[in-house]
Amino acid sequence: MSETKVNEKLAEYAGTFERSHLPRITNEARAVIYATRLQVNDVLSEHAKNDGTISKSRINALIRELESVENYARTEGERALQQAVNQAANYGVYAASSALIAGVGAVALANILGFTPEALRAQLALSFSAFLGAGSILTLGNISLNTYRRYVRTSVFERVGNDGKTLNDRIWQFAGDLRSSIANTVRRGALQGRQVTDIQREVKKTYDNERWKIDRLIETETMTGYREATALGAENSDVVKGVRIVDHPDGHSHHQTHECYKYARADEHGMGKGVYPPGTQKILQPHPNCRATLHYVLTEEATENA
Repeated sequence: MSETKVNEKLAEYAGTFERSHLPRITNEARAVIYATRLQVNDVLSEHAKNDGTISKSRINALIRELESVENYARTEGERALQQAVNQAANYGVYAASSALIAGVGAVALANILGFTPEALRAQLALSFSAFLGAGSILTLGNISLNTYRRYVRTSVFERVGNDGKTLNDRIWQFAGDLRSSIANTVRRGALQGRQVTDIQREVKKTYDNERWKIDRLIETETMTGYREATALGAENSDVVKGVRIVDHPDGHSHHQTHECYKYARADEHGMGKGVYPPGTQKILQPHPNCRATLHYVLTEEATENA
């Protein structure tokens, strides 16, 4: 029964994360990267003639100045995604810790881990913000929250995807693609003798057209960070022996082709369908925009003592 309680709590926290935290994190990261549009507007205004157009002889110089926009998108994009992954890791650790306490029980868990029930109950009573302030994750192996953050961030940023690229590679590619699209828009408008205000409107459309790329990047890596934190909690816990990947179709017509669907129905380790050792890498990022979550499979000792 305790395992059911743990996973009910994990599902509850995962739902809260997706409904409340993920949209906020995505919006914050997107806003940082989209701030580059204001820089583009400034560059265009600086090169505008008195009649509001851009001299054809200044086009190349203007395009060169857009390199600073690309550099800003790279550095700020990396920083924004690091912050997003950190927030996902924070909440993932909090969810795993609280779920274990709620499901196994403070007394049983304390006996297994060698901590006092009072200390564990105190952790259960913490709000998310207080939990972060205390930095206490006793139920997950007595590892500091900063250590979890660093591990999750490093793992997410250094993982090489099926495309052979790391997250930093993808950020650089996005920044380069964005600059190229903006440069083409600006060059075309200037050569046509259009007003700077019209070009700025076209630049906004360019950003809107590129939005799906950055949204997919942010949401994919943030959810990966959340799964990383959940799996790391299992790996460092004495009461969890495996993690079960739970796929969420979300009405997707081709969901059966997704890797998470396949992983959730496979028994690759003789532990049951969808169950993997906590350190299994492929279940942490099954595919882009994956919404799969991880549940815990508890040890016999934990279930017997609950």
